[in-house]
Amino acid sequence: MAKVGDIEIESRVFDTTKEMLVKHGVRGWNMDDLSKECGVSKRTLYKIIGNKEDLLYKCLESNFVKEIENRRSFLSGAETYDSKLDNFGSFMAQSFDDFVLLNAKDINREYPRIEEMIEKNKKTLNKIIHDFVKQGQKLGCIDKNTDSDLVTKFIDLIITANIQLGISSIEFRAKLIPELDIVIKGIRNK
Repeated sequence: MAKVGDIEIESRVFDTTKEMLVKHGVRGWNMDDLSKECGVSKRTLYKIIGNKEDLLYKCLESNFVKEIENRRSFLSGAETYDSKLDNFGSFMAQSFDDFVLLNAKDINREYPRIEEMIEKNKKTLNKIIHDFVKQGQKLGCIDKNTDSDLVTKFIDLIITANIQLGISSIEFRAKLIPELDIVIKGIRNK
C-alpha cells in the first residue's frame, strides 16, 4: 500500500505526471487520471502532493534544480573554454525536458505562483551564463567589449521565446541551437 513519505511512490507520481503532461498537456488530465496511472489512491495522492498546482510546482522546481546542476557542471567542467563555446547551443538545447517545453506557456498562464518560482530560478540560471561570459572575457575567448549583462538577457529572451512557442523538443532544438550559435559567434574572439 502506498504511504506518504515513500520516496519510490513520490518518484512514480512525479514521473507519471511528467508523462501525462507530455501526452495530454496541462488541461488534458486530472487527479483521478493520475491516481489510476500511478496505482495510488486519490486520498494518498493528495497527501503526497497536495493539489495539481502543488504537483506541477514540485515537478518544475525539481526540473530547475537538475537544470542548475547540469548548467554549472557543463560550464565549469574540465573541457576547454573553446570547446564549451563550440557546444554551448547544443548543450543548452538538450537541457530542457519535454514536459517543460510542451507545457510552460499553459502553466505560466494558469498558475501565477509557479511563474514566480520560474522567474526566481531563471535568475540563478542567468547568473551562471553571466559568469560564464565573464570567465570567457578573462580567458580572452570572448571579446572584452562584450556586455555580459546584455548577452545574458539576450540568451534568456531567445530561450524564453522558443519555450513559449510550445513546440516539440525536436523543433525547439532545431531552432534554438543555430540561434545560440549565432550569439556565441558574435561575442567570440576571432
